[in-house]
Amino acid sequence: MKTTYENLFDKVDYLLMSVEKIHKIITKSDSAKALPKNLSFNGAIDFLKDNGMIISASKLYKLTAKKEIPFYRFNNKLVFNTVELEKWIQTQIAKKNDNQIVSINPKHKKVWSQ
Repeated sequence: MKTTYENLFDKVDYLLMSVEKIHKIITKSDSAKALPKNLSFNGAIDFLKDNGMIISASKLYKLTAKKEIPFYRFNNKLVFNTVELEKWIQTQIAKKNDNQIVSINPKHKKVWSQ
């Protein structure tokens, strides 16, 4: 059926209903994916990325070497617990917020953070 001015609003309503159905399907499939309790090294990188902590593989290796991030070794492989990683992310965000110094340069009226 061709879209005309007379049926334009019906077509728009149909499109909106279709988008809502697609959205419901997508959100159901996303919520159905349960996170595993433990993650591999690459899984931890993806998990951190999905939670706003974009980190490279070399940086994650450095953090584990310095024991600055929670991890376990299993058969000489690095394993990360999702609950502990979530807590670590929250502490990193809190540290970043606590260490952020904000000053205003009155001459330029710009906000500088260090």
